[in-house]
Amino acid sequence: MPFYAHPTELISPGDVFPDIPVTVSVPPTKILRKSNFNPKAKFGPQDLRRAFTLPDEAKQLGATSIDAPAGEETVAHTRIGLAMFLSWGSQVEADERDVAANGDKGRKRWLAAPIYPLRDIPESAVIEDPDSKERISIREIVRMNASHHYFYLPPFPETADAAGYYVDFRKISSVGMGYFTGARGKRLAALTEESLNLLFSRLMWFFTRAEYFFQPVRCSCGLEVAIDVRFEGQNIGAEAWE
Repeated sequence: MPFYAHPTELISPGDVFPDIPVTVSVPPTKILRKSNFNPKAKFGPQDLRRAFTLPDEAKQLGATSIDAPAGEETVAHTRIGLAMFLSWGSQVEADERDVAANGDKGRKRWLAAPIYPLRDIPESAVIEDPDSKERISIREIVRMNASHHYFYLPPFPETADAAGYYVDFRKISSVGMGYFTGARGKRLAALTEESLNLLFSRLMWFFTRAEYFFQPVRCSCGLEVAIDVRFEGQNIGAEAWE
């Protein structure tokens, strides 16, 4: 059964985007303010900032909107690379209608999680099972979707990386919608309906440690109980990537 589908015109959960910035804030908080320093003319125009570390330099900073909805420009660690789109389709459509009517894409944020090549995990990396004491390859744990932290992705269509990739749910980030709308035509792949269901079940496991089952389960009475849990996604009906 195909894992990937061709992306549709609509941006959907499970879409794989290139060049998406995923940012994490690390202490201490540093607020950036435009600097009054004027470099020599030979260096040309420069947009310089001074960093104020909180709370040590709060008095020098003066009034701040760091606790207001608008926030402040700060120093953060950012990685640009592959990412999986996670925001719900109805939010995407509502935000795009709002921006079309009122402008300002900078007001809207969507969710994404970074994607890494499985080969980046060293083959020698192992973890010990606390019960059996068996040493298990972390690569295999990720590939089998046996960890709630990650979601394994087979090799993308038309790529040569045979090991595949994985999504790291621990680094889900809020990203400006313009990064996604600007790369709509550059998406590598979407997920089929079955793969999308698997993604959502893994997300549920990550956040709650509860598991969803899509296949019949056998009860203690010996009978199979049919379970037909389905999550609806915006890309249902997308053409599978054979």
